[in-house]
This record gives sequence, C-alpha cells and structure tokens, in this order.
Amino acid sequence: MKLLNNLSLQFIGLTNTIKRYPLTTIFLLAATITNGIAISSDRNLDIVYYMVSFLLGALLSVVFQMLYERFSTKAIDRMVYMVVATAAILVYYLLIQAQGFDKVVATRTFAFFFILLIAFLWIPSIKNKYSFNETFMASLKAFFVALIFSGVLYLGIIAIIFAVDFLIVSVDSDAYGHSANIVFILFAPLYLLSMIPIYPERGDSLSDGGGAISEDSTADEAIEKAVTASKFVENLISYIVIPLTAIFTIILFLYLVTNITGRFWTDNLLEGMLVAYSTTVIVVYLLASRLENKIALYFRKIFPKVLIPIVLFQTLSSIMKVSDTGITYGRYYVIIFGIFATTAGILFSFISVKKNGIIAPIMIALTLISIIPPVDAFTLSKVSQANRLKDVLIKNNMLEGDKLLPNPNVPEEDRQIIKSSLAYLASLDQIDAVNWLSDYSNSQNFEKVFGFPEYGHGGKIYTSIYLDLDRSIPIPIEGQDYFINLRLYNDSSTHEFGFTKGDYNYKVIADSLADEEGVIQLLLDDNSLIQFRIQDIFDRYISESNDINEIMSLEKATFTTENENANLTIIAQNVFLSQWSDYKEQSVELIVLIKVK
Repeated sequence: MKLLNNLSLQFIGLTNTIKRYPLTTIFLLAATITNGIAISSDRNLDIVYYMVSFLLGALLSVVFQMLYERFSTKAIDRMVYMVVATAAILVYYLLIQAQGFDKVVATRTFAFFFILLIAFLWIPSIKNKYSFNETFMASLKAFFVALIFSGVLYLGIIAIIFAVDFLIVSVDSDAYGHSANIVFILFAPLYLLSMIPIYPERGDSLSDGGGAISEDSTADEAIEKAVTASKFVENLISYIVIPLTAIFTIILFLYLVTNITGRFWTDNLLEGMLVAYSTTVIVVYLLASRLENKIALYFRKIFPKVLIPIVLFQTLSSIMKVSDTGITYGRYYVIIFGIFATTAGILFSFISVKKNGIIAPIMIALTLISIIPPVDAFTLSKVSQANRLKDVLIKNNMLEGDKLLPNPNVPEEDRQIIKSSLAYLASLDQIDAVNWLSDYSNSQNFEKVFGFPEYGHGGKIYTSIYLDLDRSIPIPIEGQDYFINLRLYNDSSTHEFGFTKGDYNYKVIADSLADEEGVIQLLLDDNSLIQFRIQDIFDRYISESNDINEIMSLEKATFTTENENANLTIIAQNVFLSQWSDYKEQSVELIVLIKVK
C-alpha cells in the first residue's frame, strides 16, 4: 500500500511539473519525437538543428518560468514569456539552418546553454531569503537524484527488453535507443524539475511545484529540505571532497613555486588543469557554504585566498602566450574564466556567504561578452591570427598590397607561424573574409602561393604512405620451400622462425623496423646464407612520391634477392609510413617465400 502511495505521489508530482512547465514539456516531447524518428529511419538530416533548437527552447522556457515565479503574478505575463521563448527558438532555428552548425555556431550555442543554466540557478535567489548557495545545492541534489533514478530505470527497461528478446520474441535493436531517448530526453529532465520547488520571494509559504513536496508538508519545510545538505552529502563534501581538493591544491602550489621562473609560463597543458581546478574549488565552496563543521569553515576561510594567486598567475601566463601564438578562441575562454575565477576568489574572501550569488551575474556577463561581436572570442581571434599572419608575410616580403608573393627562403619559425595562423583561419572558415588571402583562397595551392610546402618541417618533407596489395590476385608459390607470414612494427622485438630441410636446420630472423639497417635473413648454424634489407621496401615507394594511398599490383609489391645459397621473395601485403621531422611511425605486413639451393 505504501508503495502505491509513493507511486501515486510521484505521478502527481510529474503531473504538477507538466502544469508548471507546459512549454518546456512540449519542447522536450518534440525533441524526443524528433530523435525517435532519427533512430527509426537512420537519418540524421537536420536532426542537429531540430534537437538543439528544441533542447535550447526547453531550457529557455524553464528560465522564463523562473522569472515569472520570481517577479510576476499575472497570467498574461506567463503567456508573454511563452510567446517570447517560442519566437526566440524559431529565430534561432532559422539562423542555424541558414548558417549551418559549424564550430562558431556550436560554441555560441554552448555559451547560450551555459548562460541559461546559470540563470536557472541564480534567478530563484534574487530578492529571496534563500541564497544562491542554497538554490545551487537544491538543483545539484535534484540533478544527481534524477540521474541515478533515470539510470536505474533505463537499466531495468533494457533488462526487460533483453529478456523478451532472448526468451520470447525477437525485439528490434532500435528498442534500446528508443528507451534511452524517452528516459533521458523526456523523463529525466521532467523528473529533475519536479524536485525544484517554487521559492518564496520574501519567505512567504507558496504551493509546491513538483513531486518532491508531499501534501502534508508546508512549502517552507520542503524548500528547507531541498536546500539543505543531507548527512551523507555533508560527510561526502567535508571528509572526502575537501581533503582531496586540499591535496591537489598543495601539489599545484608546489608546482607553481618551483617553476615560477621557467616551465610554468610555457606549459600549455596546465591551462586546462587549472580551469578544472578553479571550477572544482568554486563548486565545492558553494556546496560547503551552509556546512558548519570545522573542515568546511576552514575551507571557506582559506581556499578562496589560495585560489587567487594560482589562477591569477595562470591567467597572466595565458595572456603572455598570446604575444607568441596570437589569440585563439580556446585561450580566449581560458583567460575569461581566469578573470572570473580570480574575481570569485576575491569576492569569496571579503563578502559574506549569503551574498556570494553575485558571481552568477558576473559569469553571465563575461559569457555574453565572449559571444557578442566585436569583442567575442571568434572575432578577436580571427583579427589576431590575421594580423599575426600579415606581420610575418610583410617581414618576409611576401605581401604587396593585397598580392601574395611566394618566398622559398622563409625561416622555419616564420613558416610555422604562417601555417598555424592559416590553419586556424581555415578552421573557422574565415580565409575568404581576409582580402589579401584571395590568391590562396582561389587556388588552395599552398606551395605555389607561399613558396614552400605546407607539410614541410625543418627542411624535411612530410611523407605519408599507405599501400595495400590487391588481395584478389593469386600468389604463385611453386618452386618454393617455405612460406612465412610476417608483421613488423616500430617496436624493438625481433622475429625468429625455424624449419628443417633434409638433414639441416635453418632459421629465419627478421629485425624490427626500429633498426633502419634491419634485415630478414636465412641462417644455417648461425651463418647467414642470404639477407634482405627491410628499409628497401620503404625506399622504393618513397622514391615514387611523398604521399601515396593506393592498391598495389603483385609486381609492384614483390622484392627478390638471390645468391648461390638461397632465394628470398618478399611480397608486401600492406605498407604504412607516416614521417615528419624526427617522428616516424611505420609497419609492414609481408609474405616471405624461401627457396634453399
């Protein structure tokens, strides 16, 4: 009976959620149907446009509902919010359909999602007795509960589908995809929203918005339960997350101190690590804001002050790297986040815990700056890389007005700047937007336009070989004594085979490709009877071209060496080589035919 009551409450909660978020439900249902059609038809035509538009619409309508609950009481205001959300998503869909979902659009869309997510967390705390820390805690708890519940539900569904498929009747494999689609795109978001209460503006008791609040509970009691960390969460944060964060902080701080005059300023890999570290510290700080044990208190007192120098130094390091590499949108976002994290550390150090929700509008503002021209990440990075390229071209007398002039004598360092800046502009599809690159844009012939090969490095030409024997050709083996299938790689291993003919025991030894003088040789009593230099295989094809990808004839794949002792016939079934400067990766698959005289 209790189980039925709980299920009934959950159903009522989801029903209330649909009433509370009707437009969100429609968008989620539309996304589910669209994805379901794509799963059934195996077609992805326009699926990205529809899916992203519907999901963005779902989140936008949630944010508008939060605004309505926070600041409005009139039903007409709610209708206006719904109309605006629908119109905004329609415009967004038309824009991405016309422009395509390229890297720029994808990044800006992700930024919109992020802005809406921060707004979703922050709006309930505006002019409210519940702070941003508390609304953040309630949302994070709801997220993990919904994730676990949905995950268990999906596992149960696929177990049932598997059992029916295995024991009763064959089930289409698309059933697994449809189940995941319904559970994670439709059910999980609605279940999460059912656990988000309506926050009172001035502490007034209001009706709940979802299934997390029972009929016997007051709204204030339910909200208090939602925003308060359970004993399990408190112990997890205090005794596991905070100590691990402290240990990692000590390691980072020691690295900063010991490398402050050298490696720290050039280590690009550390940027991503410090973004992750800063995010972790800020999130843990928000979660620990209402905890009153000593570990949480010391964390809130010490860590914001530790965060400031670590992030500040890394932000300065990233800014300094811009002078060498130019601005890229990735580094732009690292610097923007560094500014935010430094600001957050300062604010956390000097303002009360109740007021730290101010970081939310700061984050929203910085994210908006990053996507609004002319100071957005892509506009600034395009201008920076174009100017970087132009400066090098002028320095090497390769630009007259809007005319590019080839120069085969460009120093290697400047070649790398030309190639990297041009590759970056190409990745943004912005080469056509630079007038003086029209010669390259029209011909796409790098060497002709700039005077040196695009894939050169240190005076060496990049070599790429991939050859495969035509497997439909029969290989004659008459007159041969033995047939060996051999695969060689860049490792240090050697291969050894033995066979007997008459009263004699022979050995075939093949060296690895790591040894450029490595050979395949036939031995009798440790005396070499005949040998073949493996590098000769690569030398034959390298002499033909520096870029090969084709099917070989048997004649082209065959190598033969002979003396008075024996005959070796080598047939290359597959040849792979990728070489650039000091880097080399290679492998061969060979058939070795042996004739002992």
